[in-house]
Amino acid sequence: TVRLVDWNVFDHRRSENATHVPGVWDSSVAGACFVRDGRLDFEQAIYARLKNELNIESLDVKSVRVTGLHSSREPDFSGMYSFLVDVNIEREKIEEVASSYVSEGKFADYAIVSYEELDDFIVEKFGDIKKFVCLDGCMTLLQSLDKDRFISTLKKLRDNGRDIKFGRLNHGRFEEYEN
Repeated sequence: TVRLVDWNVFDHRRSENATHVPGVWDSSVAGACFVRDGRLDFEQAIYARLKNELNIESLDVKSVRVTGLHSSREPDFSGMYSFLVDVNIEREKIEEVASSYVSEGKFADYAIVSYEELDDFIVEKFGDIKKFVCLDGCMTLLQSLDKDRFISTLKKLRDNGRDIKFGRLNHGRFEEYEN
């Protein structure tokens, strides 16, 4: 999740021509993290994605914080780390980049959402179980919320029929939290 200097959050809807989950809302940026010298290189992956997908330079990054780990069902079947990236970027700059990407067909759409309204945005874009969605994007945005808003939004998604389990790994086994 990319949070701008004014605390608004950038999000996008994937191109209809994307090879993976086309035409659906996703997170701010996403991508694979490669192994370098036997270790996952998260820092390189984050900065590469910010540059490649939103033209954000590493000098514009104020902070990067791991917000969670999640996996999902098809079509992803993946294990993903989620990050909250605070950047020194104004809304106008990111809108300029995103608008050009929409014109070029790289994005189908984009949204700049107030952090205070992010929970409602998540429910609106990912809550309808009749729609095909990118649950990796949903979880990335969801995990950027504070604990109370996370639990409240998770409940709304579940009330809509989304099967999302929340818990922790304990010695390699998933333990679901009661909430």
